[in-house]
Amino acid sequence: MASTKMVLAGFAVALAQATSPPEHGLSRTIQGRVVADETGLPLQHAHVAIRPVSSPRFPVLTNGDGRFAISVEGGRVELTTTKAGFIRAMTVAADGTGVVEIRLIKAAVLQGRVVDPRQQGWRCI
Repeated sequence: MASTKMVLAGFAVALAQATSPPEHGLSRTIQGRVVADETGLPLQHAHVAIRPVSSPRFPVLTNGDGRFAISVEGGRVELTTTKAGFIRAMTVAADGTGVVEIRLIKAAVLQGRVVDPRQQGWRCI
């Protein structure tokens, strides 16, 4: 029974350390907007995450206006933004950065049919 309590106490301490912000950094919130580069229109449901991925912070999704807010530690932070049909963007936000605008470039889409020399279509497996 005592060993079970020690294991649970150790787990609780490890969990608290993993989810608590480091003492040297001040917590702040980065606010921003994700838009399509070509049109400037807001992109809903874009995925915004802090790099490195090992950060205990969870990624966020943009709202209908393309806006997001994500909590980070003070200092320079790298954000990775992705959305289906667009090229991934890397953005650096330093301390004191106001609202960040992230512009995603539309990705190319290839369409067509693969055929052999006799113009027979290939069946996908």
